Amino acid sequence: MRKLIEYSFKNQKPIIKIKVAIQKTGIFNVSAKIVDRLGLDDSCIVLFGVSGYDFICASKLKNVRKGDRDFRLTIPRQLFIGINFRERNDVEIFDYRRIGDRPISVCKKGYLDLSLYLNGNMTCFELENKILIYFLIEHSSSNILLPRFLKIDELTCWNFGFYLAEGEKATNYRFGVSNNDPNLIRKFLDFVLNNLELTSDMFSFDLRIKRADSKAIRFWSKELSLSEDKINLREIKNKPPESENGNMSVVLYNTIFGSINKKIIYDLEFIKSLDDKCASALLRGVQAGDGSVLNHGGCIEMSIA
Repeated sequence: MRKLIEYSFKNQKPIIKIKVAIQKTGIFNVSAKIVDRLGLDDSCIVLFGVSGYDFICASKLKNVRKGDRDFRLTIPRQLFIGINFRERNDVEIFDYRRIGDRPISVCKKGYLDLSLYLNGNMTCFELENKILIYFLIEHSSSNILLPRFLKIDELTCWNFGFYLAEGEKATNYRFGVSNNDPNLIRKFLDFVLNNLELTSDMFSFDLRIKRADSKAIRFWSKELSLSEDKINLREIKNKPPESENGNMSVVLYNTIFGSINKKIIYDLEFIKSLDDKCASALLRGVQAGDGSVLNHGGCIEMSIA
């Protein structure tokens, strides 16, 4: 999961470097002197990295104790799994924002600006041609690094249509699709890995089948170029999949991306703005899934389950 927010920030110059002791929980303290020097407070989201480790991330600045002048930042747990930090570490602070801050929207012909689809409580940092997004709800936080602009072409629109038909839409924290056709699952995965710059280790692969079958696991392992231990087997007794090799569910658990994707696929203004080729590709994606597309005398009717 470390690649979730990996970023080569050799071109990013820190505004300050501090030496800290990082706890096993990823927490480290920031002195009141540094906080005052930078003009920070507990409404700030801070962008930082640790020298010698290839990641950059964001965290909300929090008081160590109520009424205390010292503060702390937290490295997301998925980043330091398997890492033993040194006794003293150089933390480089690159930027800070207030909750809800985001870049000014940019109209780039032929591209979709993903920063337009952020919720009001998401905070966005610009990193060259990417955006790092931070989200906090109660005591749970999330980071993700994405390209800021997504090219609007037939492949993109086909995948939007396919997601409308087969994708997870009931919740914001799940982004994924389920289907029994490996060609469709592979096409969807290729798109998100190559165009959205996500990595396969971010996803869960759940095989839903009537009864445990090693043959089905080998089938999906070969089709998706996965090791067999990456596939979670789930036996379904009530209305199981009818296909011989079951249904493969590919899911990313991330509230930020799930929310962005859901806003895009339900953005009627965006859908209406598509040219004929992209609109046709979207409809083909719907048909490839479990949706239906009917032509009533030139009027297209699209329906999804």
